[in-house]
Amino acid sequence: MLKCVTFISKNNPLPHQIIVVDNNDEFSEELFQQIKTICSKKNLHLKYLFKTKIGLSRARNLCLSQVDAPYYAFIDQDEYVHSKWISKLINFLNLHKDVDVVTGVKKSTDPNNYWNMIWDEIYRPGLTFQGPVDFASSSNTCYRTKFIRKNHITYDDSFTKSSEDRVFSYRLTQAHAKICFSAKIWLYHDFRNTFKSFIHQWLEYGKSMFTYHHKYLDKSLHKQFKYYISSLHPTRLDTPLTLLPGFLLLNLTYSFGYLKGSLLQLRDNIIFKLTQVFVPTKST
Repeated sequence: MLKCVTFISKNNPLPHQIIVVDNNDEFSEELFQQIKTICSKKNLHLKYLFKTKIGLSRARNLCLSQVDAPYYAFIDQDEYVHSKWISKLINFLNLHKDVDVVTGVKKSTDPNNYWNMIWDEIYRPGLTFQGPVDFASSSNTCYRTKFIRKNHITYDDSFTKSSEDRVFSYRLTQAHAKICFSAKIWLYHDFRNTFKSFIHQWLEYGKSMFTYHHKYLDKSLHKQFKYYISSLHPTRLDTPLTLLPGFLLLNLTYSFGYLKGSLLQLRDNIIFKLTQVFVPTKST
């Protein structure tokens, strides 16, 4: 988190304020003082909120409730911006007055790491793309505060680990937001760089993606299967052959996570049905 705030403080112009939601197990006075010192040196207004294990969505909603600027953007603690990141966001929104949300590409901090290479390959088309999209990642995305407040758009608190941005993007599109992707909006992301962490992440993605599809889209089995297929990550013709095993592992792991999500939903449905059958009701 300290490194993330340090990179933000090197921007020109500086942000109106930095809102930090510390979601760690325990409060660190040392970390707080270090971040406070960085902000003080730059005359940056800091709001530091400590909330233990409230999850991604609640943390983002808490941040959103504290925003008092015309634009806001999220940066996760494993992401690092360049010195012109804020100016590029502001310039883009000033130039495109009809755009409500602008998002961009993420570049790995270690492009020589095999697992990071897979992420870079996923994001590669975005390095040269600009145009309308229907999805915006929670981080490296800038929102017009007025549009978000006017349409009462918030994150779904039940998404605690991932896919909270899927729900938020869905709510944006329901409010007819104009979302634009631009290769000019980029930052560095410290992606999972070990086999174990990579597997864990894609299992969670699969599980939470099923929950999103089931809760917000169509619950029918054939639609669910269609959503599942469309959410896989196929390789391109020019994808390096060395990355094919990684993409196969990614999709298999994601599929297991998706299956786990569906089985958990089936379990919950059965429990609910049994509750309806066996819980007696008051006689009139």
